[in-house]
Parts: sequence; structure tokens; C-alpha cells
Amino acid sequence: MILLMPIAYATGFEQAFYNSSMPLFIHSSDPAFDLSAKLYLRAALGVFMTATSFLIGPITDRFGSRSLVLLCFAIHVFCQPILL
Repeated sequence: MILLMPIAYATGFEQAFYNSSMPLFIHSSDPAFDLSAKLYLRAALGVFMTATSFLIGPITDRFGSRSLVLLCFAIHVFCQPILL
């Protein structure tokens, strides 16, 4: 996983430039600030994805992936009425 961290960051930067997958709400009068904010946001997403991979891996090793999928499904079912 540690060796995959630079690839996750590089993928985030690539998506920021080529895929236009960054949020459009980051818009100010300074384009350089907008770009840096978007890149920092993508880097934070890469860090979060790496950290959750480190946390979820041991959980799935201990309980199996099926129980984790059922837990995520239950969380989504619980949250849907709250969002309405």
C-alpha cells in the first residue's frame, strides 16, 4: 500500500487536469489559487483513500468482505430517510 500512495496522488493530479472531475464551486478571481485549491483537494482525497484502505484491509481480513458489504448497505439504508 505504501508503494501505491504516489500512484494515488498522481491519479488525483491527472484527474484534476484531464478529466475535469474537480468541483466547479472552487472559483475565485485568481486562477492560480483555484488550481492550487483543486490540487490540494485531490491530494487530500488520495490521502483519505489510502488511509481507508489501510483501515478496511484488516477488517475484511478478520470478518470477511461480505459482512463489510452488509454493514455498508445497512448504513446507506439508515442514511437515506435522514437525507429526505
